[in-house]
Amino acid sequence: MKLHSLRPQHNYCARQYGVKNQLKMLIYTSKLRFFANFCLVLPSLATLCRGLSSLFFIVSIAACDKTTPAHTADKKETSPAADFLLPDLDGNSRSLKEWKGKFIVLNFWATWCPPCRTEIPSFIKLQQQYASSGLQFVGIAIDDEVSVQQFAMQMNINYPILMAQTQGIDLARQYGNLSGALPFSVLINPEGFIVARHIGILEPEKILTTAQLTKD
Repeated sequence: MKLHSLRPQHNYCARQYGVKNQLKMLIYTSKLRFFANFCLVLPSLATLCRGLSSLFFIVSIAACDKTTPAHTADKKETSPAADFLLPDLDGNSRSLKEWKGKFIVLNFWATWCPPCRTEIPSFIKLQQQYASSGLQFVGIAIDDEVSVQQFAMQMNINYPILMAQTQGIDLARQYGNLSGALPFSVLINPEGFIVARHIGILEPEKILTTAQLTKD
């Protein structure tokens, strides 16, 4: 089976800061969220709250609106998907092997990444429409648990979300994302081999074409 390279067509979160700076960014954005929530309790700090909110969006734009060339796919015909063990939003440990036999879309994302938030509604729709055909989305959140829980409930996400936090940076790199950009998706066939990697918003048509899926 030929390994496809799905080139990005949209902006995505280009975070080429190295692991140490990526960790600082996660801590920094978490602190901003904390202070923003704190401001809601103290009306007298409304001005500060607005300032923090603006600062948060500036940080998000700086981290997410850059574009960089996508990495080419692995030159091998097939590449086995590395297994992992991560907790879901209920605290249960989940392994990639759990979904062997299904066509998996492994999606690395974060709530602070606008392109990540943009593509998730289409993933929810595809999961609902093609679950019986063997399609399985698995989200890998590189974010704090509170933000992910809130977003998952708000969007009514119907597929597993696993909490990787900063561990997800190394896992994404292991899967071929050398730039650290988000969103990053890996398409894995039912035999457990990677058939495509994609940086940026992943369109439904590309998923269905690569998976060769049809609705029942």
